Amino acid sequence: MARSVIFIIAVFLSFCALSCIAQQQPCATYKFLNNKHFSSCSDLPVLSSSLHWNYHPLSSRVDVAFRHTGVTDRRWIAWAVNPTSGGMIGSQAIVSFQRTDGSLAVYTSPITSYGTRLEQGNLSFPVSDLSATNQNNEMIIYASLELHGNISTVNHLWQAGPMSENTSMMHSAGPSSPNVKSMGSLDFLSGRVKATRSSSTTLKNVHGILNTLLAYIIGGLSGFGTGILLGTRSPGIEHICHKIIGIVLFCLATVQVFGGLVRPDKDSNYRPFFNWFHFLSGCSTLILSIFNIYKGIEMLHAANFWRLAYSGIILPLLLVTLLLEICTRWCLPITKRSMPNTTDKNTSTVIAVATMELVKVSYKWKSFQWTLWLMKNTLLTITLAILLAGALPKNVVEAQNCGCAANLCCSQYGYCGTGNAYCGPGCKQGPCSSSPTPTTPSGRGSVADIVTPGFLNGIINQGAASCAGKNFYTRNAFLSAVNSYPQFGKLGSAEASKREITAFFAHVTHETGHKFLFHPY
Repeated sequence: MARSVIFIIAVFLSFCALSCIAQQQPCATYKFLNNKHFSSCSDLPVLSSSLHWNYHPLSSRVDVAFRHTGVTDRRWIAWAVNPTSGGMIGSQAIVSFQRTDGSLAVYTSPITSYGTRLEQGNLSFPVSDLSATNQNNEMIIYASLELHGNISTVNHLWQAGPMSENTSMMHSAGPSSPNVKSMGSLDFLSGRVKATRSSSTTLKNVHGILNTLLAYIIGGLSGFGTGILLGTRSPGIEHICHKIIGIVLFCLATVQVFGGLVRPDKDSNYRPFFNWFHFLSGCSTLILSIFNIYKGIEMLHAANFWRLAYSGIILPLLLVTLLLEICTRWCLPITKRSMPNTTDKNTSTVIAVATMELVKVSYKWKSFQWTLWLMKNTLLTITLAILLAGALPKNVVEAQNCGCAANLCCSQYGYCGTGNAYCGPGCKQGPCSSSPTPTTPSGRGSVADIVTPGFLNGIINQGAASCAGKNFYTRNAFLSAVNSYPQFGKLGSAEASKREITAFFAHVTHETGHKFLFHPY
């Protein structure tokens, strides 16, 4: 019986192992359908991808094939080399996707910001033999790169994301998403691949820890500095509310620290006003700092555990602060007034007398009942505060994937703004409108102002002299046809109108054969 059980378990484990091997599809055993051969390869850790290459040390040329498997829908894929850093900004990418007509687009795209639309452009190094295939649920990009400086180790990145028509959409950016882990260093000579961690991720953690745990020692100044550094390293991401609150906190904390240098004497008529200002600015600093830490946790898309853990630490501290404030402003003055005039009324004596009085009163039954009532309501208040703290950041602070402010919409193309172009059809997050009403902003030129004679002639003159339709298109005919479509180029913002007009001419030039003027494919 035992042997049968062992045999069944062994067969089961064998099937599991074979299944895992079949799913992983090791790059070393992969054979390309076009009979291309690569001497080295590496199975990349995320996004079901692998990289194959032939490295030529004498010419610093490398032939690569980036393979992305498990493709069941239209998507874009990209593989990039970053000559300057290990992150996204500055990377030199090769992009490919399947157009709506079934053809494959493959081109180069330099990445200059987090808000990139993967526009076509030249890279910082020569690229040749660019091609792509899409067969058997896998997409492959082929290219030859000529690296500068005889280098063999590079920082590389790879990505995949959804498509909308012929427009690439933003990939997932959550903290647990494989898209934020798709980077590493690659040695073309040894074949060694090392996963790297984004410096911005480490900096975000340092920024949060400094402001959360060491706010009253060194965290204020250091946290403010790391926040500024994060802002300069993230030109495409804006968290306006978090940034403004941080600046206000830095100013309030500075006033609190240096306020002691200008504090009036006790006998001065201005002393009460200074005390109230000092008290209110201190309370404002505490409240804003707690709120901004919750907002930072929300911006990082951290698990609820961190929000609850911080709530469990800060709420008892707030309760102790409240009790001490009550004792300082209520109990001690009452005790001091009730003491005989012959008694030394220094602070230590007053505290000792007040403590003894509280001990005496606590033995009385009515005081005991009052204590029970206070404890019950305190526990109820803490429970409600924990629930509110867990819910408030989600409901009040609207952190969006594309980094828009709370009052702005995230459009279907990943841009922030207001109006129908951003909050209308395809709006991802923010105050999206379910049934947008077309609006025509004031102060914007008409279609005729945008499509000037020089603009249209510049397109027409790009065509060859033998082009049959070169003398067919005229500006007057175009403007006459536009009158039949009163909403063309007049919906949304001025930038949206320009994009609509540009998209129209890109389509026209593509269909007439001159597709490289506007169309990036």
